[in-house]
Amino acid sequence: MERVTELECVTVVGAGARGAGIAWLSALAGFPVRLYDADPISLERAVDLLRGYVEQAVSLGYLCPGDRQRTLDGILATSDLDEAVTHADLVIETSSSGAEKQAVLTRLGETCRASALLATTGLAAPASLARGVPQPGRIFGLRVPEPMPLAGVLAVVAGPETDPEALHLALGYAARLGHAVALASGVRVEPRA
Repeated sequence: MERVTELECVTVVGAGARGAGIAWLSALAGFPVRLYDADPISLERAVDLLRGYVEQAVSLGYLCPGDRQRTLDGILATSDLDEAVTHADLVIETSSSGAEKQAVLTRLGETCRASALLATTGLAAPASLARGVPQPGRIFGLRVPEPMPLAGVLAVVAGPETDPEALHLALGYAARLGHAVALASGVRVEPRA
């Protein structure tokens, strides 16, 4: 299997408040972002929410006025799943229920390229959601602070099958977002040489 060695493009699946917050933080960190939702109305609401985040960041001095449009241009909102995941190195699902998460992850496992990392938000264990997904070693959990995008601890959760390289990339992503990172798992992470 071809491996991702660097995360360049992030896709967020689900345009609710959590998905919009993750898309916002990823765009601020310089990632090109694809925000996917099958419902165009949810996408419109998310884009409005993102504009509000940008305006608030500018008014508080966290974002320069000149970076306003660059940040918004870094996020493509789409209701086309293929368009959303085609070039993604990291795909983050944000659904709320366990059954829905399993269905979304299974579909993503079949749709996105085999080297893309898959993250699930919420409290479900990555190991329980990895069943039926090709290359389960690429799946990890991402615990985000609520409400987004306020600062807090962003936890990366490895399952028993999570590949150590995938885990390193996940930790790097979380750190790049500027949040404190906690690792919750039984997997030992060795520093890179």
